[in-house]
Amino acid sequence: MTVAANCRRVLPGVEQAKFWREQDDGTVTFSANGTDPIVMFSVADGDGYESYAPALPLLTLASAGN
Repeated sequence: MTVAANCRRVLPGVEQAKFWREQDDGTVTFSANGTDPIVMFSVADGDGYESYAPALPLLTLASAGN
């Protein structure tokens, strides 16, 4: 995961995310330690994901492509 510089200003600590965990319901959680979530995403309309926890700021997650 690459975090844009402006994301660090909007959600301090997001650059520490090292672990990705996808749940059965399609939600995705990023954490620094594999347990405590920094940010949680759910599937958005169209491609990608939108954050829902924390509620603000709203973040988007999308693939850079392969």
